[in-house]
Amino acid sequence: MEVLLTALVIGLANGVVTTVFRINALIGTLAMSFIVGGCSALITKGNLLVLFDKEGFGKLARTEFATVTTSIWLMVGAVVLIGLLLSTTTVGRYMYAAGGNAEAARLAGVRVDAVRMLTFAISGTAAGLAGVIDTSRVLSAQASPNDTALAFTVLAGIVVGGTSIMGGEGAVWRTVVGVLFIALVGNGYLLLQFDPLYEQITMGALLLAAVGLDALSRRRG
Repeated sequence: MEVLLTALVIGLANGVVTTVFRINALIGTLAMSFIVGGCSALITKGNLLVLFDKEGFGKLARTEFATVTTSIWLMVGAVVLIGLLLSTTTVGRYMYAAGGNAEAARLAGVRVDAVRMLTFAISGTAAGLAGVIDTSRVLSAQASPNDTALAFTVLAGIVVGGTSIMGGEGAVWRTVVGVLFIALVGNGYLLLQFDPLYEQITMGALLLAAVGLDALSRRRG
């Protein structure tokens, strides 16, 4: 619970950075990831934390139900809940409006800053939950303040899944498909025993292509 509360606070901090100080969301959240990673490394002194004695914690992600581990069930539950929030609630529609055209949304009476704060809070909490599940799965964790590869891999999956880098367009299920596609590409390179550098080049090319297609579709629209 402490981890999720910490993640919630970090999400709110991201919201403050983007709404109060008007810093670009991508730059602001990337900078915050460096800060959090650095603080984590200082606290742990860069050591690998091993939790093999926490068997109860390990069951959180590794217990099987209907032959599927609880980590998958938790992911499915989070995807369904956030998907329903975005597609069936007024707040969800406000999130799309605030991301697509903040000024128009504000003129329509939407409290854009409050909606953005809520969005970042949900995003931060979801990221914290993902960290808890991953740590429970492997029963170990290590702070990596200089590792940006994962962040850009996630970004590639989101953009490939059809979420606009400019905001206002996207869906949770499409993000899941995009991330699975990126994971499939990475797994394919691993199975074929290709040099990891080729995977990095491919990820960069996919990210550029997805952003380019998004920009092209917006110009035509």
